[in-house]
Amino acid sequence: MAEEIKNNLRWLLIRDAFEGQSTPDCYLIGHAFMKPETDISPKDWESFSDFCNMCDVVASLRNQGVDRMSCLSLWQTYEVNTAY
Repeated sequence: MAEEIKNNLRWLLIRDAFEGQSTPDCYLIGHAFMKPETDISPKDWESFSDFCNMCDVVASLRNQGVDRMSCLSLWQTYEVNTAY
């Protein structure tokens, strides 16, 4: 269950980053999943927080005129470096 939720969050966060959403929006998505019956380990939550930080990075790059492909490259780099 936790893996499925994490994968869903991953794509929501990537989509939101491309659409210029901010970290608070990412946290709202997370809190929607943080119900008592939802089992997310501390490691999963830490990974989710890292993604929220990346939302800020991508939004900042977009504000500096970096295009979508550059943002995609940034996400792919993050995915490779944090895969486990």
